[in-house]
Amino acid sequence: NYLSRTFGSGNRRTWTWSGWCKRTLLTGQQILMSNDTAANNENRLQFRFIDVNLLLAGQTTPYRRTNAPYEDMSAWLRVMIHYQSGASDPVKIYVNGETVSSFSSSIDPSGDLIWNSNTLHKIGSDLGGVGSGSHFHGYLANIYFIDGQALEPSALTETVNGVLIPKQYE
Repeated sequence: NYLSRTFGSGNRRTWTWSGWCKRTLLTGQQILMSNDTAANNENRLQFRFIDVNLLLAGQTTPYRRTNAPYEDMSAWLRVMIHYQSGASDPVKIYVNGETVSSFSSSIDPSGDLIWNSNTLHKIGSDLGGVGSGSHFHGYLANIYFIDGQALEPSALTETVNGVLIPKQYE
């Protein structure tokens, strides 16, 4: 199962995507978000697990791939990404409220990204359908897409009694 939507038009230079996920499979490509099927970087963007790492990529360019493995299938992960074109660090990835700073691949995209454009977007699946490994295997909850703002984790989470929990976006 997945969600899909075609946006009208929005801010392609500044946005935040956030959600909670619990994986039930640790292999293959597992899509958190993706859009379009065109075979070039300007017309495709994916945020996904690739085996045990997180990856933000265009069609052929791995913008950010985490070094840290995310292998605990018993735990919910709070995964958040924000993009702010023109910033000194335009792509920020957060896991469980902490900034991810160690990447095996780190290429800064520039200008507009295709996310938040008038194209089909999916949560939990790849648009190209490159095989069953491209769907998300597990649970997704509290998915947010915030147009025009590069938010920090505190906008969508809080810690209560030492436990990170979702917070309603205001």
